[in-house]
Amino acid sequence: MFVLFKNKDKNKQDDRGVALLMVLGTITILTAMMADFIFDTKVHKLKVYNTQERAQAKLNAEAGLMLGLARMKLYREALNLLEKNPTYKKSVGQSVLDMIWSQPFMYPIPLPAGANIIQRNALDEFKKSMLLPGKLTVGIQNISSLININLLRMLAATNDQSGDNKKNNPADAKNPSTAAAGAGAGAGGTSGEDSYLKKEKLDIDETNAIQTRLSELLAKKLEEKKEKEQDFDSKYPRQSAAFLIKIIKYYINKENAYEDPDKGEIERLFSDKEMKAKAAPMSSLSELYLLPILDDNTIDLIKDQLTVFGSQIIDFNKITKDGIKFLFPDITEVQLSEFFKYRDDPDDPHSMDSLEDFAKYIIDDAKIVEKNAFNERIAELEKAGIRFSNTGSLFKITAVGMYERATYTINATVLIPVKEEIIKKNQCLDQPDPSGNCGPNCTFNAAENKCVANPSSATNPNDPNNPNNPNDPNNPNNPNNPNDPNATADGTTSSKDKDKKPEKKITYLIPRIVEININ
Repeated sequence: MFVLFKNKDKNKQDDRGVALLMVLGTITILTAMMADFIFDTKVHKLKVYNTQERAQAKLNAEAGLMLGLARMKLYREALNLLEKNPTYKKSVGQSVLDMIWSQPFMYPIPLPAGANIIQRNALDEFKKSMLLPGKLTVGIQNISSLININLLRMLAATNDQSGDNKKNNPADAKNPSTAAAGAGAGAGGTSGEDSYLKKEKLDIDETNAIQTRLSELLAKKLEEKKEKEQDFDSKYPRQSAAFLIKIIKYYINKENAYEDPDKGEIERLFSDKEMKAKAAPMSSLSELYLLPILDDNTIDLIKDQLTVFGSQIIDFNKITKDGIKFLFPDITEVQLSEFFKYRDDPDDPHSMDSLEDFAKYIIDDAKIVEKNAFNERIAELEKAGIRFSNTGSLFKITAVGMYERATYTINATVLIPVKEEIIKKNQCLDQPDPSGNCGPNCTFNAAENKCVANPSSATNPNDPNNPNNPNDPNNPNNPNNPNDPNATADGTTSSKDKDKKPEKKITYLIPRIVEININ
């Protein structure tokens, strides 16, 4: 009995170690859980910081975009002021106007080398007064020279519809005089239908000119790639550049407006890809990547030269190498180098503020093309809706906001719409010129803060000071004006004066954002 009780006490002593192991295991588990909890807490804390930094960087970029828009509005006001006062326009160069938007902005403003104590203190005070944390850069680029690919659109053909309507119109069958009148209008009259058909033909001519230029541009790019890349055949389509441009033209045009010998083949390509033509203007260049045959490599060759907004404006002071090749595809690399050396020489730069300045260099100085060839090329481009001016209407604002480790970039395309109005004879200026003159027979009205017609002469047409006085022999509206160079022997005005294009006043409207890309 004594031995049995002794063994029982020994077993009780062995059970005490189990509790210690359970405690140690619990502590180990709790330690692992606490380490995981601390890790998750730090990760979430970093996520919160990253979100906060990204939000602040976004606010900085948006502030930069607003600054860029404000500069565009100032630029628009300056353009309108010069248009209203031609005297100012002669004295203020375009390069001065471009300084409103062309100068990049950076915050914090970098301290220039060799800055004195006054400049340092001024920058420090400026930083203290600013409520913008982080960094900001804003740049504006004139992209008016890009080709609007939507210019390939045409009006729908209505010749057949007009013919059907005439056949189905019983009134014409019963009244031969009505039908004859309609035929006369179609042959050479001024009916609304005839003017519409003329407009339709003009649009078709314009799209053909744009199509030719785009085909030449793409063909030039493909030829350059073929010379440099050995695997050209595996990376680029075998079809011609002209056929690839036709695919784009088919995509944005209505079915009854597009006629081409390759239309059947293009329709088959769209059918194989199970897609239909949009039959409407493109809203983004990214739509090009959806089209059949046009792969990414081909689109990337010309994407930087295209846009879907505005009309193309070529500024010879900012035209690029590709822009010159677009105008003159046969120009050599040596001639290109000489052109930019002549225009951008830091010691002796030559500004080209008009088409005449550009023509003088191309025809007379560099002798790149003959005068007739130059005029024909320019006429083709103008027919296609391309304008030559040093005043841009399409801009790209790049605003980059930075805060700590976050960076937020906004690329916005801004369009300044242009409105053209025919200037009436003897029209008053909106504001007086530097000499205080408001124009012939006009005076400044302080109450309305603008120039108005002189009431005394406006109400009296026989006033000798009234330029519209029909009895004045020097009045250009007087058919008996002996000083009219276009007057004929019978006192009427020649057709040459009637065909003269009226002067137009240009008004720049409020800038608006047409596209935004975010990185």
